[in-house]
Amino acid sequence: LIHTALASIKRQVSPKQFQIFKCHCIDEWTVKEVCDALNVNAAQVYMAKKRVGKIFAAKLERLKQEEE
Repeated sequence: LIHTALASIKRQVSPKQFQIFKCHCIDEWTVKEVCDALNVNAAQVYMAKKRVGKIFAAKLERLKQEEE
């Protein structure tokens, strides 16, 4: 379900925000690692985490309901 949800939201958000979200929330990189690797600041990491995370959680919930 996680892979399906990620594939779906990848088309809904900007590539940069998706990359930040995936690295930080899915791959469990620290904020500093994301900032250094992707050349972004901490605020961008937290913003992507909140915005994309909200979309991801909603999509995951919909997929879970469809499975039942």
